[in-house]
Amino acid sequence: MLRNWAVQFWRNEKGLGTLEILLIAGVLIIIAVAFREQIVNWVQDVLDQADEDIDMNQDVEVNE
Repeated sequence: MLRNWAVQFWRNEKGLGTLEILLIAGVLIIIAVAFREQIVNWVQDVLDQADEDIDMNQDVEVNE
């Protein structure tokens, strides 16, 4: 009885797409946690560069 249930459960493909998405999300979360310091540093660098570009563009006088 338990074996039949296990075999049916194993062969059941309902929800397989959901499982795949959960596995992909889990892998992405693990990667993000593993590389969080590098990701945070990269985002900070991008934002700092954007801030510098904005400051540089504001220093330029607009001649109309």
